[in-house]
Amino acid sequence: MLNAEQDQPTLSAEELVFQGTTHQHRANLHDVWLTQRSQRFFQQLPSADQQAIESRLAAPMIGELLNTPADWVIQRRDNRLTIE
Repeated sequence: MLNAEQDQPTLSAEELVFQGTTHQHRANLHDVWLTQRSQRFFQQLPSADQQAIESRLAAPMIGELLNTPADWVIQRRDNRLTIE
């Protein structure tokens, strides 16, 4: 369990550089969980379907995010986010 006190904990702030500008960002784990679910669904589609979706998105960064493998997987168990 990632946080016994909160069902949607937030990660520590990280410094990110995007298009030459530095930002502080704190990700909500619920949002990360939803993103990973979308990534796993997309990555299980046939290659032709993936290519069709990517061509419709017309946003290279979204395509990169959809194709990024997860080093760890967030799951929801007993109404709490857990990591595997």
